[in-house]
Amino acid sequence: MGGIIFQEKDKKLELDITGYQYENCRGLDEYDSNWVMVRVNYSDPDLSFDCTDPCFLNFELKEFADEIQELELTETGLIKNFIEPYLSMAITKIDDDFAFQIRFVYEMTEEGWKEAYICQKFDLQGLRNLNNEFRRLYNKFPLRK
Repeated sequence: MGGIIFQEKDKKLELDITGYQYENCRGLDEYDSNWVMVRVNYSDPDLSFDCTDPCFLNFELKEFADEIQELELTETGLIKNFIEPYLSMAITKIDDDFAFQIRFVYEMTEEGWKEAYICQKFDLQGLRNLNNEFRRLYNKFPLRK
């Protein structure tokens, strides 16, 4: 894939952006022009899936990267819920480290949503590296006006 890899014990989640949802709508509505296709590949001992969904706008990813950078200067955490509720991310500061949590809805049924969660711990440099990866993904498919 070439995306960002998150690992927690025997869980692994790779997140990548594969393109714009609507390739040929440049110059139209800012929202329709900027939905990106997010590919998630997940595995743990009991579950594995690979799916692609337009679950956020590219400028939401840039906003998240900006918020991560600001988080370095504060003692608080960060929760990011995107317009579409299928992906959410949170960062909690614990002493000198950061716990990064990611949740992805991989299936919707009549009984409810099936979700996968993963949490990975980063030190400050690891968080900065992660933020650079989010910015790299954004730069692959930047804001179209």
